[in-house]
Amino acid sequence: MICLQSENFGDIIAIFGDRMHLLTHMAIQNAGAGKLNDGGGLYVYKTNKASGRFVYRYQFNKKRVEMGLGSVQELSLADARRQRDRWEEILITGENPIDARERLKIEEQARIAREQAAKMRDAVQTVEAVSRSCFESIKHTMKNEGRNARWLSSLELHIFPTIGSLPIVTLDQFILKAMLEDIWMDKPVIAQKALTRLGIVLRHATALGLNVDDNIAKKAKLLLGHQPNKPKSLAMMPYDQVPQFYATLGENLSELALRLVILTACRSGEIRGLRWDEINTNHIAIPSERMKAKKDHLIPLTYEMRKIIELSEQVSQSKTWVFATRAQSHITDVSLNKRLKGYEATVHGMRSSFSTWANEQTNYDRSLIEASLAHTVGGQVENTYRRTSWLNKRHLLMNAWNDFVLGKQPTVIEVESFSA
Repeated sequence: MICLQSENFGDIIAIFGDRMHLLTHMAIQNAGAGKLNDGGGLYVYKTNKASGRFVYRYQFNKKRVEMGLGSVQELSLADARRQRDRWEEILITGENPIDARERLKIEEQARIAREQAAKMRDAVQTVEAVSRSCFESIKHTMKNEGRNARWLSSLELHIFPTIGSLPIVTLDQFILKAMLEDIWMDKPVIAQKALTRLGIVLRHATALGLNVDDNIAKKAKLLLGHQPNKPKSLAMMPYDQVPQFYATLGENLSELALRLVILTACRSGEIRGLRWDEINTNHIAIPSERMKAKKDHLIPLTYEMRKIIELSEQVSQSKTWVFATRAQSHITDVSLNKRLKGYEATVHGMRSSFSTWANEQTNYDRSLIEASLAHTVGGQVENTYRRTSWLNKRHLLMNAWNDFVLGKQPTVIEVESFSA
């Protein structure tokens, strides 16, 4: 830096490189009306001794342009010089500084608007709203587009009542821990299912651009601690009690569906979601997309099964589903489970009742029993070459089981062990 005495102002002039800083704060403050040159295109236009403004003068497209920077009351000389340097750098790039300032102003307004919109969006995106949005995005990967999977049920039961109305961006691992700790040990499968699905929801929220930590579920799991190693098996009704229980079932849709679950030894969802077009003359044909093993399953029809289907046709409210109280959807598993209230048994446990009866009270081959339950029988190579569903032999087995359930004495036919 070189310092010189100014002949015009009697002040010290500082020269920085090729740019002279001709003015000082005191010189500007004491000057009356007129134009003061600081060098490098920076001027002060004084209207009187008390007021004035900084101006940056430059050439653009061979024309002189004056760009106001701010009043001397609001802007210091040092700040005015920094502004002049900033706009000069833009001028060197070939853009008019005035146009650049307008562009930057619009960009800043847009940035502020985006931030405000994001805050508003985060505030209205509740846990329940994002969960349902997530379900809509992934339901096409589920059986029957999630209608049978009941993906939302664990969230509706254990998550939404407590935190469903909270903005999802407010969640942390401590909130999830407090919400699930009461069932974490007592109902480990249900609690784990709820937490896993909430983790999927959080990842969906991240994909939506919401400001959430998608590792919250994992952190909550660490805080909740280890669960019991083995979940409790689904309670089974002893098979010798099944005939007495079956005799108590009436003819409303839920009871008819439960009766068919017992008679067919199918899973609850396979019967609740039964469609009219899946019922043929001699059997029920459940397509692979509705089966756990992803394979078509044929169920031989017995006399009692036909009777239940005929009764259901009289009370069903749907032309699509056999067991529907309204046209748009079939009944839920809740309605079937209610009928077992007071019994130490579950709907799914009825499959175990059938299996135990068949293995203990009949001479039917184990492979035939497992095939009736739609379980995979044999190894991969063996199944590749097997082309039979053993429908006729399974018809004999299901007739025997239906007779037992109805309180009749079943006719047990000895069937030799087979593997084809």
